[in-house]
Amino acid sequence: MPAPLDTITSASTTNMSISHAGNVIAPSLLPNVPTSSSLNIQNLTTTADVLSTDLMAKVPAGPSTRKVQMRPGPARTGRNLAALHWLKQIQSDGTIPAFKDYYDGLSKDQRQAYDNEAKDLVAKNMWNKAKDVQDGTLH
Repeated sequence: MPAPLDTITSASTTNMSISHAGNVIAPSLLPNVPTSSSLNIQNLTTTADVLSTDLMAKVPAGPSTRKVQMRPGPARTGRNLAALHWLKQIQSDGTIPAFKDYYDGLSKDQRQAYDNEAKDLVAKNMWNKAKDVQDGTLH
């Protein structure tokens, strides 16, 4: 169990500061934390405990339901190679959740084939832009 907070001081919630293990969190970085009269400070052992008291209500429940178009990142990985092939050859307007379903459905051998192909393309300096590799083999 982590050590208790060293000090929690507050004239009001807007001037609260927290000191733990020699680190002080500036008052401007703290959320609107309840005063000690409404919060049992003795049960809080870490800075995260204090911060989470106000932030927990603001965290959305569950994953996002937004349908954002899949756009592979710049890293030359097997996953991004699979995404480029999938977007060009299967679903050009594919979303992130749709690609996740596709990629999660690949076998370990299929993912390894993408990883190997990506490494080979990079080693041969044949993957400079997405258009260089998007027409490759679907595994």
